[in-house]
Amino acid sequence: MRAWQVSSIAVNPHAHQYAADWAALEDEERESLDNRLAGWPEKYPAVTVTRVVSRHRPVRGLLENSADAQLLVVGSRGHSSVSGMLLGSISQALIYHAICPLLVVRAADPR
Repeated sequence: MRAWQVSSIAVNPHAHQYAADWAALEDEERESLDNRLAGWPEKYPAVTVTRVVSRHRPVRGLLENSADAQLLVVGSRGHSSVSGMLLGSISQALIYHAICPLLVVRAADPR
């Protein structure tokens, strides 16, 4: 899922390009999602992945889509040894409110 909200677009230096063209922004977000998922369906053909592009806050969009999901997978990243042990706000909200099972995945430690 790729999600964004209008206020997050305002800080984007290219926001003026999308002021009246939501379809162009949605196409760009869909392409970004496709690039991030490239190769995974071929590697795991038995896993059905539903791609969603949403103009909602990430938590809202993920919660709405968790109603029809068998598993919700989200990433989490820590930036230091202390924060690395904590979950972010999206993961925290999903732990308490997701309708389906939730898997929080951390990026591999680059060390």
